[in-house]
Formats: sequence, C-alpha cells, structure tokens
Amino acid sequence: MKAIRHILPVLFSCIALSAYANTQADENSTLHVTLTNHTHDQLRFDRVTSSRPGSHFSVYPETINPGETTIVTVEKLSNNDIQGMLAFTSANGDEAVLFILDQEQIHFGQPVFHFSGSRYASSLILKTRNRNIGPRYLTYIEARLNIVTPDIV
Repeated sequence: MKAIRHILPVLFSCIALSAYANTQADENSTLHVTLTNHTHDQLRFDRVTSSRPGSHFSVYPETINPGETTIVTVEKLSNNDIQGMLAFTSANGDEAVLFILDQEQIHFGQPVFHFSGSRYASSLILKTRNRNIGPRYLTYIEARLNIVTPDIV
C-alpha cells in the first residue's frame, strides 16, 4: 500500500507529460486552414492534386454553403514541407483551387495560402506562426481565408 502511494504520483505525472508532448507534436506537424464562403455559390470539395509525399489532407465539412465555414486539416507525416492543391467545384461546374504551401522551419520562404478560380478569389485574414522552434517543425500552424467573388470590371 505504501509503495502504491509513491508510484501513483509518478504515474500521473508521466501520463500528464505524455499528453502535453502529444499536443506539442500535433502543433508542430499539423496545419489548420479555415475557409469562409462569402459568395452566393455552394462549393464542394472535389479532390487533392499536386501534394507532396507525407501530406495528409482532410476537409470537414466537404460542402461550404454561402456564409458557412469549413476547416482543412493537413498533417505532415514525414520530414517534408506541406504542399497541395485542393479542388472545389460549384453547382455550375466552376472550379477553384486552394493552394497550400507551409514549409518546415529549416527552409526559407513565405507560406502560401491562396484560393482562386475563374469566379473566385480569396483574402488572407490571419496566419499564425508556430511558437515552437525546430528545423522539422512547420512554420505556420493556422491560416484563415475568406472566399469572395471578385468584382468584374
């Protein structure tokens, strides 16, 4: 009984530290891109193209109604930059592409978060740098974009 009293605090400390370490690992290798649809069109996620090996993309929800938001989550599963193009289509068949480039901290350069197509454009609202330092960690962990319909002159 006395031994259990000494072991339990150590065990709880180990569990708490491992949970904290998992959060840190997720933050260093996961990017969240929030898209808000400010158009009058419903946009549906179609496919991922031109992605680098080791980048895993998920989109939820896959349909973005006017005025609603979706979150693209990208996980870096290997030592590589995150890069990919996510195609979205409207009910009219118009296509737009979200281009994502988030480099590891070992590389120099600016990230790219850009949504564009013949009828769509984007404005970058926010990008959040990774507060943790490490050559293989992602440079940015969050971006927010508004999808808009550009004015036709």
